[in-house]
Amino acid sequence: VSHKGFDVQDVSLTIDSASLIYNDTDVIFNTAVANLPEIKSAEIGVERSAIAIEIAKGNYYPSLSFGAGLGTSYQHNQGSKDVRPVVDPNTNAVVFVPNGFGKQLEDNLGYNLGFSLNIPIFNRFQTKSGVAKAQINHEIASLQLQDKQVKLRETIEKAYADAKASLNQYISADKSLLAQNESFKNAQVSYDNGAMTSFDFDQVRNRLVNAQSSLANAKYNFVFRTKLLEYYLGIPIVLE
Repeated sequence: VSHKGFDVQDVSLTIDSASLIYNDTDVIFNTAVANLPEIKSAEIGVERSAIAIEIAKGNYYPSLSFGAGLGTSYQHNQGSKDVRPVVDPNTNAVVFVPNGFGKQLEDNLGYNLGFSLNIPIFNRFQTKSGVAKAQINHEIASLQLQDKQVKLRETIEKAYADAKASLNQYISADKSLLAQNESFKNAQVSYDNGAMTSFDFDQVRNRLVNAQSSLANAKYNFVFRTKLLEYYLGIPIVLE
């Protein structure tokens, strides 16, 4: 249905099919806790802060580190120090020739190994302070998670109560429409037989129109409330 530049989709819903998914909110809440990104993010924050405590406690213990290195002092032109004697096959004389690239690399390679032992003796207060800070951050993260869960529970409880109230409104509006339809039929007969004035007949017809409008509003309100609950259940929002 097109209305002032936007489309309103008709929703297939009858009074027989109108119902709530669950009779309580526990399943909805537990599903939302397991799936909602904001809850998962808060849970990860708690896990990370717990790991940070263990890392901070690690500073209480000695630590051993190891390092190794390999290097060369090779230069392209090293002068007379980097020559070697060879026999000239033509003259049988001993001559000195520069060392080649590979030979110079081999002769000028350098190695180093190192070990470092850190024993925390005088930093106990610093480590203790770091652990205390990590524990405080963990408590803050845990409280933030609890706060999000409490607010989520309150939101779901309200959404469920609103959906339940909208279902009752829909049922009441449907009953009212049935009564107004019957009243309109009787009024139509009376009006056709001259037993009712046009003014009174219009009043009955207006009540029927109002009942139809109330039912439509109640229906869409109920659909909206139930779709909100489906969102917390991880069900894609699709209008049928």
